[in-house]
Amino acid sequence: MTTPTTSTRPGSTTAVDAGVGALREAPIYPPDRKPHTNQLHPTAMDHRTHHDAYEQDYLAWYLRSTDTTGEPFDPSLLVQLAYQQWKDHPKLVVAFARCTAQWPSSAYYTYLLAPAYHQERWRFAGSLFLDHPTWGTLAVDVLHDTNSLEGFTIGGIEFLDLVMGRATSAGAMNSARLRMQVVRRAQYPTN
Repeated sequence: MTTPTTSTRPGSTTAVDAGVGALREAPIYPPDRKPHTNQLHPTAMDHRTHHDAYEQDYLAWYLRSTDTTGEPFDPSLLVQLAYQQWKDHPKLVVAFARCTAQWPSSAYYTYLLAPAYHQERWRFAGSLFLDHPTWGTLAVDVLHDTNSLEGFTIGGIEFLDLVMGRATSAGAMNSARLRMQVVRRAQYPTN
């Protein structure tokens, strides 16, 4: 009986075919290459690419969640609009003036409070609507803030025209809110 031997040719082995007893050369290809080509096997990069993508996503999340400087934000137009449209909320106009940095979350929402402070400072007070000449209708998230003189801070802005896929207005959104409050009060009456 013959025993298998190894060829001296690099990249191949000589194996014994016990059925016929003939020797044949069987090249051993690198596991990340397709046989008879020099192309990478489709699954060769998937494993490494998956881990690299995961690490990149995790690093981006970590940097976003610990970033306290954000991107520069000019609130001057929003301050003017809030002054015109929120005459009964002068404290919120001052709160908007303090917003000088932003942390975009998506095309639909931008935080005006650093994500690093969300857990300790995100105390939702409500939302108000604001009409912006280029951004459309904004939903402004207002937060209770015991650290500020006026007692409020702006948590972020949601771009409602993008969210809804159509143009709307602060007046239309406020009337929809009032209708929902009436329905809710009818469903859940209180003494």
